[in-house]
Amino acid sequence: MVQTGTTNNGMKTGIDHLKELGITHVQLLPVYDYGTCSDVDSQDDSCYNWGYDPVNFNVPEDRYTSVHKSENYRQKVKEFKTMVDEFHKNGIRVIMDVVYNHTYDKEMFKNITGKYYTSVDLSGCGNSVDAKNAMVSRFIRDSLEYWATEYNIDGFRFDLVGIFDVEDFRSWGKYLNETYPDRNFLMYGEPWNGYATDPSEGTRVRMGSIKKAVDAHVGVFNGKYRECVKGESDKAAGGFMFNTQHHDLGAGANTNFDCVTAGMKGAIGDNDNPWTPFFAADPEQSINYLTAHDNLNLTDKITKYGATGEYASRLQAYGNGLMLVSQGIPFIHSGEEFARTKNMNENSYNTPGDVNNVKWGLKKTNAAVFNYYRDMIAMRKAHPAFRMTTKSQIENNVTATWLGDNAFQYDLNGSAAGDSWSKIRVVVNSGNNVEVNGVDGWKKKVHGVTVNADGTSGTNVAEGTAVTIWYQN
Repeated sequence: MVQTGTTNNGMKTGIDHLKELGITHVQLLPVYDYGTCSDVDSQDDSCYNWGYDPVNFNVPEDRYTSVHKSENYRQKVKEFKTMVDEFHKNGIRVIMDVVYNHTYDKEMFKNITGKYYTSVDLSGCGNSVDAKNAMVSRFIRDSLEYWATEYNIDGFRFDLVGIFDVEDFRSWGKYLNETYPDRNFLMYGEPWNGYATDPSEGTRVRMGSIKKAVDAHVGVFNGKYRECVKGESDKAAGGFMFNTQHHDLGAGANTNFDCVTAGMKGAIGDNDNPWTPFFAADPEQSINYLTAHDNLNLTDKITKYGATGEYASRLQAYGNGLMLVSQGIPFIHSGEEFARTKNMNENSYNTPGDVNNVKWGLKKTNAAVFNYYRDMIAMRKAHPAFRMTTKSQIENNVTATWLGDNAFQYDLNGSAAGDSWSKIRVVVNSGNNVEVNGVDGWKKKVHGVTVNADGTSGTNVAEGTAVTIWYQN
């Protein structure tokens, strides 16, 4: 994970690639002790699993160490800590995927009590853990604190956090952030369950309820933004980026324009509907993403849509280009920055071989796509107007205007955010070329899948399948 100096076809790979890309955090899939394939040697990928089948929440997984199946437990701990330390030395924080919502089997707590599970299986995995039980809630809090203090983990991504009450999620975030105020933990999760009917639906973590936990600095994946931008994950088309309407828009949105611009504004709003796109009391509560490990990745979604060649490359850049100019926190699935494919596998959790591997050779093949991601990330980091920090700041300084033909402009008052760009106009266009008014003499930063760092003057055409940015110093 943290070996430096590795290359493929002269291109940086591994941690050097992550530094070149400019990301600030890595989110690791489960790295605690899990059940499937645990007795397989670490070099053998004939049995493979992502690890969403917890056995011991507080022990590093054997398979990811050089001492697999060894009694040298101290070495396993040391290697895990070395990984975290090396990421930190290179300016990258580490987020851990935690799966407290269920256990591999009900053996986890069987010698204590059988009352730590819900009566209804909310996870879809055979059981679900009941954090309404005070001892379970305390166990989860203690486990989070253990990883945060013993291993120096910087944050947690909760699998199916929607099986828990929003007040429990809030209590865990408040405890960590108040006990360790200098750590600035990043905590977020999936605000849904495993397709179950929950008798406690009204108290659970949902997009519409997460505002109740704003003081705990916890958030959720913005699934509504994802759907309105790209449509359903495993279908051929649908959604704004493919120039079509997604029909399940959520409460408060009448059109894709409403839904997509809600996401671009960090999902701020006061709607209490569980699946509203207007849910966040603070932009940090919205994790903006198109793809994660589940479902088709972006390359394969684009392939299923039927796009090829230059158009496919533009879509690969354009989709996450939206995420990178949106308020809130952008999340990018590993490998999307150079069009990695999973060979059209939409559920690759246990697929051996090269389906889940990062294919480093694609970085050179798709260098223009990589350069786009790298430069857009650098632009975002350099300009605070794209990452405003409060609901009121966004409400007062960000506006969106429909331009027709599946395009809109997104205006930001950079001065209010202390940005060197005093005025910024972003045009997001999924349709045909559009004329943009009011930007004569402005500099033009992004055009199609290329970045012009110097800018040009007097250009007022925004191409289709592109995020185009004009600005004034």
